[in-house]
Amino acid sequence: MSLDDMSRRANDPRYISGIYNYCDSWCERCAFTDRCLNFAMRIEFEELAEEARAEREAEDSLAELLDPLDIIEELDSPADANEDAQTADQHDWEMDEFMAEEERISERASTHPLVQAAEAYIGMANDWFEFGHGQERLASGPHYLISPEPAVEGLETQSQEIRDAIDVIRWYLFFISVKLQRALRGLESEARDPDFGDDMPKDSDGTAKIALIAIDRSTGAWATLMNAYPERRTTTLPILALLARLRHDLEVEFPAAWAFIRPGFDEIDDAQD
Repeated sequence: MSLDDMSRRANDPRYISGIYNYCDSWCERCAFTDRCLNFAMRIEFEELAEEARAEREAEDSLAELLDPLDIIEELDSPADANEDAQTADQHDWEMDEFMAEEERISERASTHPLVQAAEAYIGMANDWFEFGHGQERLASGPHYLISPEPAVEGLETQSQEIRDAIDVIRWYLFFISVKLQRALRGLESEARDPDFGDDMPKDSDGTAKIALIAIDRSTGAWATLMNAYPERRTTTLPILALLARLRHDLEVEFPAAWAFIRPGFDEIDDAQD
C-alpha cells in the first residue's frame, strides 16, 4: 500500500478522524470498527504479514511494514517542509534536546502519584486472584496476570456475568497505568507549548477521560465480584477504595476530562441518523 493510498483512505468520510486516539483498544467489543481507519489498516497489515509468512519471507516483510497508527498520525498532521541541508546539524541537535526532554517528562510521569496508585492497583488485583506468586512471578515479571482463570480456591466462573467482570478487570488492569502516563506526559507537553490555546481540546484530557472510563468499568466489575463472593469482601473493599480515590485524584488533576468530546464515541453522527 502506497502513501497515496493511505492518504486517500484517511480522507474517506466513512472513517471517523482520530477515533482511535481515545478508545480502549478493545476492538472485539467496539461498535465503531467499521468507522476506524486504524482497525481497517491493522487488519490489512495482518493479512499482508500472513501472506509474507506463507511465502517464507515474514522477517523481511514485517521489518518493512510501518506501524499503521504512526502512519495515520502522520497523515493527520501537516506535512513538514523539506529541510535545508545547511540546517541539518542544528536540527539534529534540537531533536536530541527534544528527545532528552521527552525522556525526562516520561520519567516524571512514571513516578507521579496517580501512576503509583495505578501500579499499586495492579499488585492488589494480582494478590486477589493469587496470581504471579513464586516461580511464576519470577518468570513473568511483577505485573503480569498469569492466567485467564482465577486460582483462588472456590472461585469458579460459573456465570456469564462473573466471566465478563473478570474479562473487564483483566483488560483494563494495565491499561489504566499506561493511559495515565500518556495523559500526564501530554499535560506537561501542552503546558510547555506557548501556541497551544486554552480554548482548544487537549489530548491529555481525552486520554484522562478514557482512563476514567476504564476505572469506572473496573469498579463495576469488582463490585460484581464482591457481590458474588462476599467471603472475599475484606480483600475486595480495599481495591474498590483505591479505585475510588484514583478516580477522584484523576478528576482533580484533569478537571476538564469528562467534558472532552471523543470523536465518534461522544458525539452524534448525522450520517447514522
